[in-house]
Amino acid sequence: MNDEEYGKYAKDKTYLFSLMEEAIGKRAIKDNWLGWKEEEFSFTNKENLKDFYKLVIGDKEKDADNDPVISNPNHMRKFVKLLEGNKNTQVMGIIDGTLDVEEAYHKAFPTKKVPIKEVLSNFIDEIGKLETDEVEGLGQDEIKMLEQIKKLVVKRAKQHLALKAIDTDEDENDE
Repeated sequence: MNDEEYGKYAKDKTYLFSLMEEAIGKRAIKDNWLGWKEEEFSFTNKENLKDFYKLVIGDKEKDADNDPVISNPNHMRKFVKLLEGNKNTQVMGIIDGTLDVEEAYHKAFPTKKVPIKEVLSNFIDEIGKLETDEVEGLGQDEIKMLEQIKKLVVKRAKQHLALKAIDTDEDENDE
């Protein structure tokens, strides 16, 4: 990192290579957010460049030991997606420290909750597709996982029955 202010902090940061590769390879950061100008061989958006350095090195103005907000390629990919999606509120939350990358990403792109009936149906279908030789070849890890599934199914079924009994008791008491 050839920057007068932040370059000295980058020397022993081995993770920076993969972060820079991830970031600079994406137009959303390099061209759009940092304003790369090929003819000048420099970034023109100095404010965003300073924020970028703070994100990957840490905010040294606050504290010399301040940890970076983005220190792994997965977080950089999520940050890029936020930029690509014009999720400016979440980007600013990461920059100002009110959100970490995971929180910002999940606020911007909430995961779709799959209905339990669909999950159970898909699970039953997949288990049903197992061939006899596949079942015979299951290892100890797979057997343990099946035992965990069995225990969870029994537990959830008991919870359901207990909750149903409570609902029935409450209904009878209301009458």
